[in-house]
Amino acid sequence: METAEPTTAEYAHLIESCLAGVADRLGIGRDRATWTSELTLAVANIGIEHRWDVCVSLRRPPGSSNFDAAWLYDLVWYRSDEQGLSRVELVLESEWSMHWEHIRYDFEKLLIAKVPLKLLVFEAWEAQIEARFDALKKGIRHFMGASTDETYVLAALNSNNSRFRFLRA
Repeated sequence: METAEPTTAEYAHLIESCLAGVADRLGIGRDRATWTSELTLAVANIGIEHRWDVCVSLRRPPGSSNFDAAWLYDLVWYRSDEQGLSRVELVLESEWSMHWEHIRYDFEKLLIAKVPLKLLVFEAWEAQIEARFDALKKGIRHFMGASTDETYVLAALNSNNSRFRFLRA
């Protein structure tokens, strides 16, 4: 018997739990390449577990033979059939520069994606996180193409302690 596909909220919860687990495992002092690889692989594997095709922007890490090459975003969960692309469930962008302009640039790519789940992973000092979240929420509200059928998961890696703070918008 086939189980029901998770809802967008259930996927968001799975991803948040997974990212928190990666942060627990990696801890403080890892380089950006390690964070990118580990986080992308973790989210990609959730997609694979739920029968999504996955595109990633990284070099193929060990055990990633199921992944396709990058396609528009850092990571995409999609499905296709004999007629072509039929559905995209998730797009992910990550930005490890702590400069606001770089974070905003990657975030704005998410605005134009018409998918149920959009994930932004970024790094900020603890004192910056609330301001970053506020600015990103304002960006969502300001964008004229925004839809109520979209969920944003904003995942801020706190540079002070290498723990994630999450906001769904």
